[in-house]
Amino acid sequence: MRIAYTKNVEHRGKSGVSNCCVPVIVGLTSRFDTSEVIYEKLSKIEQLLANHDSLLMALVDQVKDRELSSPLSYSSVGGRKNSYVESDTNISGDDSDLALIQTGNLPPLTIPTGHNTAAIRVLRLPQVKALIGEYPRDYFYEIEARRKVFGLETVSDQPYLDQEVCDGLIEAFRTTAHAHRPILDYNNLLSLYKDMFANGFTWTIETAIVLLALALGEVASADYSKISRLTDDPNWEMPGISYFRPAFEIISKSSALDFGVNILVVQAQVLASIYFAYIAYPLYSWRLIHAASTTIELLLSRTSNNEPPADEEIRLFWCCFLTESDRLAEFELPRTGIGSMVDDMLLPSVLNEDAVIIYFLAEISIRRLLNRVHNTLYTDDGDAKAKSIQTLLIISEELNRQLETWYDSIPSAVRPTLGMNAPENLNEREIILRVRYYACRHIIFRPFVLRVIANPEVNYPVEVLENCAKCISSIRMYIHNVGYVLSRPSSYTWTLGMSSLGAVLVITAASQSPVLQGYLPDILELQNTVLKNFLPWATPESSIQSITWILEHILHRQQFNFK
Repeated sequence: MRIAYTKNVEHRGKSGVSNCCVPVIVGLTSRFDTSEVIYEKLSKIEQLLANHDSLLMALVDQVKDRELSSPLSYSSVGGRKNSYVESDTNISGDDSDLALIQTGNLPPLTIPTGHNTAAIRVLRLPQVKALIGEYPRDYFYEIEARRKVFGLETVSDQPYLDQEVCDGLIEAFRTTAHAHRPILDYNNLLSLYKDMFANGFTWTIETAIVLLALALGEVASADYSKISRLTDDPNWEMPGISYFRPAFEIISKSSALDFGVNILVVQAQVLASIYFAYIAYPLYSWRLIHAASTTIELLLSRTSNNEPPADEEIRLFWCCFLTESDRLAEFELPRTGIGSMVDDMLLPSVLNEDAVIIYFLAEISIRRLLNRVHNTLYTDDGDAKAKSIQTLLIISEELNRQLETWYDSIPSAVRPTLGMNAPENLNEREIILRVRYYACRHIIFRPFVLRVIANPEVNYPVEVLENCAKCISSIRMYIHNVGYVLSRPSSYTWTLGMSSLGAVLVITAASQSPVLQGYLPDILELQNTVLKNFLPWATPESSIQSITWILEHILHRQQFNFK
């Protein structure tokens, strides 16, 4: 299967003719849905992501008008809400929707500056501070900024290369890191790999890419104790570091002298960032992805307007977008200019029915949707605390509809099952999409929980409490599914640690609320599950170790209160 893209193709619908970039899918067999079906699904989700902020702005404006003219009572929200959303959120593109889109007021598909979703923001809620005290706003950043990668500062030597061992590591790379971030043409990698053994080791960027693949294959196959340094072995070293160290030296020299000319430099920077993600060093990972994003910007800026970017450039762009978004979701860090290019960037092609790329496309879409949720509900301007209940109900329903449409848009052959049960064969790509789904659903409905916690004396309508239940249920599912990901090394370990902390803090605060505590009879079990998920990855002096300490403190206080 191949998804190509053409520009300025006419689409006819209720709004008439529009020009846009559209996917053209060729060569799809019955293993997946038909090409027409996938075309419709991908087009629909891309249209949703392009349009839904305009629709939300229209909804908010109309709700404000209604509140001014004839305020709705809480009890009337439910009856009017469904018909209101149904009539005013048509995404097919009628004239009013088109007029809104043409205003150009859409927020970017990136994490907003100063958003309120991060775990450290939840940690500073009054209800949470009452349990565990106050933490500074840069608490986790300061921890990570002081960390050093053990063994990285050692003088680099040519690594010992045993071809039989390396063959296994290259295959491990293919099934792990490459499956999550398919930035390389695997056949090209194999050619570089064979050349290295045929012609001998050289200090070149081509060799660095091979070494990084070997390092990732080793770290992705390692036991958790080797990564977390939870071992008494006096000869311990970080898995993959013997390959990574010389590769990192090559990257440092090559990137300092490259100005967007050599795509191999960007590929090496991204692979190095992924390695740091596997060993849960988020700031090191961010530094490399920041450099890669800047380089890919330079590279893309040199592309002719008449020629679309090469597919390998498109893959690199989206990998940078995913990693940068994950870091900015928790840390307030400098942005690259890559965010300004998201709206216009093509999606990767899908060749030979490659499920790896289809999973990659699905993760790109859910990350874009997550960023839109951040922009809609968690910015200083769009803070849910400042919105009326009526507005919040309508916005959350619309966002949740976008989420369900994303889920339905995934081709059936790779669509993740939902629930707590482990997927067949513990397919990590499927689990990641499932985790992303519950993470998004949780933050869509989190504002209702925070509203009820902050104002427990209010007599809330049933719709608000139902949305609180949806948030709590999503967190419950999220916590259990994160455990499947963390049963092995993962480039998502730190990201899941921070988001799990934020989620468990929300339900911990909810369990203290007279209104919501009945939804959480299993609060101690959930807190213990999060703690057990991350204890194996609690490297000394890391933010994940601090997460486990915070959870142990909460558990002690909760157990005392329950006695």
